[in-house]
Amino acid sequence: MPTKAEPGPQHAGARTKSLTAWVVAIIVAVSVGVLVGLRVSGSPPRGLEAASPHTFAPVESQQFDDARVADVSFLTGPRVDIRTSMPGVVTFLASEGTTIDSGQLLMQVNGQPILGLATQTPLYRDIGFGTSGPDVSALNNELVRLGFLSESSGDVFDSGSSAGWRRLQSHAGVTEPADEVSLAQTVWLPSDPVSLNVWRPAVGASVPSDGVIGTIPGKLISVTIHDVQGPAMRPGARVLTLMGASASIGEFGELPVTVSAPEFLRAIETSPQYRDYLAAPDQETVGSLRLESPVPALRVPIGAVFDMDGSRGCIQSGGVSFRVEILAATLGAAVVVPDEPAELTEVDLGDATTGGC
Repeated sequence: MPTKAEPGPQHAGARTKSLTAWVVAIIVAVSVGVLVGLRVSGSPPRGLEAASPHTFAPVESQQFDDARVADVSFLTGPRVDIRTSMPGVVTFLASEGTTIDSGQLLMQVNGQPILGLATQTPLYRDIGFGTSGPDVSALNNELVRLGFLSESSGDVFDSGSSAGWRRLQSHAGVTEPADEVSLAQTVWLPSDPVSLNVWRPAVGASVPSDGVIGTIPGKLISVTIHDVQGPAMRPGARVLTLMGASASIGEFGELPVTVSAPEFLRAIETSPQYRDYLAAPDQETVGSLRLESPVPALRVPIGAVFDMDGSRGCIQSGGVSFRVEILAATLGAAVVVPDEPAELTEVDLGDATTGGC
């Protein structure tokens, strides 16, 4: 029986060419229709119109503080060793060796308590009833400062001094406070508080033969600004912020600049960041430097500024031109101050700018 012949390659190719021709014809017809529609209507279809150029932009008011990164260094005095005169074995350790406060129980040696005291004059002897001298006066003053004595007994250790001393010991956790002061049970601290970068005691270990149980860094004497990053600074008094502390340093010209305000240095010394620095003193240290009195300024698109010459330029708002000082330019924006006071809400852009100041 005859079988139905399968279409050969020539037939398949003919059908493919025919289909392609139809597709091309449809595309051409659609394109011609669009072009005719554009010519008849005179405008592109909705959604295909060219974007209208922006002719103005909003103005943002801000306080310009000319903040800069400042490279700084520290000047410190010699390190100070913390010593005890009591030999023996450490039987209790109250401090983990980060910060020591005046009046704090540090440890026990052979079961005897040892407390830190930040007296103005170091204690150098045992002090009992009737003992007098500058060291006794320093002890009485410290008891008053810490709140354990209502008023100083002068340079004599009397019953009031003894009562204040007992109150301090009880507050520190000493279970059997003594009436008199034993030098072996005190450790002199040069300030209150002190931050240690070396702490040697360990429970069960003997007190070192030299009596040194810890070392504190030398007192911070000053901070020096060596370099300020960025272009020339705007004139005006400055504030240096470093490790959470701030100090007004006035207006300065050439570097380096040294800052030694006592409260500023004290705030740095007691900060966690300074303790981290002491652990790795070779690390780079930077602070922030800003104007003490920020300048009222305008933030505008960089394209709104024309006729620029160095730090001078012009902006225009509503067809009115304003000569300005350019304080900063970054991220497509410029911070400017008009020569004459002007409250602007927008600036002209592009074709809306006529140019000329």
